[in-house]
Amino acid sequence: MPFYTTNDGVQINYHSYGQAGKQALVFINGYSASEVTWAFQIDFFVSAGYRVITYDHRSHGQSQEVDYGMTLHRLATDLEELMTFLQLEKPILVGHSMGAATIMAYEELFTDARLTAIVTEDQAPTFMKAKDWMDGNTGKTLGELEHFIRDFPRTKLTNRQLTGQVKRVLGKGMLPFDFQKHQDLLQNVITQDWRKNLTRERVPHL
Repeated sequence: MPFYTTNDGVQINYHSYGQAGKQALVFINGYSASEVTWAFQIDFFVSAGYRVITYDHRSHGQSQEVDYGMTLHRLATDLEELMTFLQLEKPILVGHSMGAATIMAYEELFTDARLTAIVTEDQAPTFMKAKDWMDGNTGKTLGELEHFIRDFPRTKLTNRQLTGQVKRVLGKGMLPFDFQKHQDLLQNVITQDWRKNLTRERVPHL
């Protein structure tokens, strides 16, 4: 499997599908997940004429396990380095959950100047409860964070029963993740507030 090495010495697993030179879609998975998250999107988008890039965050999936650089802004830097390594021009970024937060951190560090568009899902601009966000009716308080982080490994993340095919694919590709070791990363994700930075976007964001 192909790897590239970050500027702080971490080997990142990635895969590229489709033809170089086509419009690139970079799929970015969530906390504790791996690139197999996107297994059912690859053939569809390659057949539609796109180049598809999937990869694992550091300490996720097949990427190198490390005990440093486990912050959103470092993950965003890893993403920037991957796009540079693959010489991607004007890619579209697609992020799920922490993958979406990684995109928001990327924009804060690098702006959206080299992007064509952004697609994010399952990640609000802020996770925290605030009077100026959804009338203060949505989100967590600081006092609730400890319990949320502690209970996250046992949290049900789907509303519907997974099909047998999905279970088989995910079962083969999802590798063990050290939740306790990387609790600080989850805390880093859920204590961010991207609302002001998102107003500076200049590319379409779905």
